Formats: sequence, structure tokens, C-alpha cells
Amino acid sequence: MKNQITAKRKIPVPLMMTGKGIAAKILVKLDRFCGELVVLRKKSKYMPKVTCNTLMVQRMASFGLAPEEIAFIYGVTGVQFSKAVRQNAELKRAVEGGRQIADMAVTDSLFKKAAGYYRKEFRMFKYRNRMYREPYSKFIPPEMGAIIMWLTNRRPEQWKMNPQYDKDSRYRPKIPPEEAKALKAIVEASRRGEI
Repeated sequence: MKNQITAKRKIPVPLMMTGKGIAAKILVKLDRFCGELVVLRKKSKYMPKVTCNTLMVQRMASFGLAPEEIAFIYGVTGVQFSKAVRQNAELKRAVEGGRQIADMAVTDSLFKKAAGYYRKEFRMFKYRNRMYREPYSKFIPPEMGAIIMWLTNRRPEQWKMNPQYDKDSRYRPKIPPEEAKALKAIVEASRRGEI
């Protein structure tokens, strides 16, 4: 069942990554029938012409495959594939678009981990010799590691791991100059007893 390809051409990632077996060969053959073809390698005396479909390249990149792995599946070297990407704008957009899809999926899952989320689960119980399945929502609490990662990357000036210390080895946060002057005036006024 794993090796079968459905009408939607969903191919398991492990088979695609290997570049071996029937799945990779069928993928390359299906490639010719679904969209714009791009030449990866021109026909030479010793090697045949190799083409790829931008839609399939985008799907492979969205699965997280590196350009070298995509090149391996098509039977070209990484250098030939990167040269084709540089020369063809459609292929470049396909690779970058696939990477963006993968990045968005990871960002969404990281946000869910950092913020917490509800997951639908089922409870099984027996009542009068019959089994019943009852749906309920379970809250998955946020993970501290995901929260720290999210904040250190989104707001590094406020949440960095190693804050800046001055000569006195006291923590000195970066404050804009106008705010620093206003705070200094307030502190001096409170010392004089005006506030």
C-alpha cells in the first residue's frame, strides 16, 4: 500500500528521498504531464536531455527536500540543478515557493506549541454492555522551549539569552535616549522629594 501512487500523485517522502525504486521513477514520468517543463540538462553526446516540472519541484521542496536531493531524484548533479535554477526564473520561483510553504507550516506548528491549543480527542466508555465513543476537546498547554525560541527570535532586544552587562556587572537594558532622559529626571525629582 505504501508504494502505490494515488490519483492525486501523493508519494511517500521516504521513497522520494531515496531516489531509488519505482516511486522516484514514476514521479519523474508523471512530471511530464502536469505543467510547465524546464530543461535541467541539455542533450549531449553521452547524456540524454532531462526535464522537470516546476509544480513537482515545488512539491518536493515543500516536503523539505534539499536541492541536491531533488537533483538526485531527477538524475542530475547538484551543480547542474543549481545552474538550471539560476538560469530559469520559473524553476527558481518553484524552489523558493516550496521552501516558503514548508517554512509557513513549521511557523504555524511552532506558534501552536508556544501559545497552546485545543485538540479533539475521544473517550471510550461502556454503558449497558455497549461501547460508546464520546468526543471532547483537550487543551494542550504551551511548551516553555517553544515560547523561549519564539520570543528570542521575534523580539531579540527584549528577550535575548545573554543580556548586555556594563562594567559594574549590573544589567543595563537598552533604553532609547529620550526615554532615558525622562526616567533620569523622574528619579532625580523623587530623590529631591518633589514627587
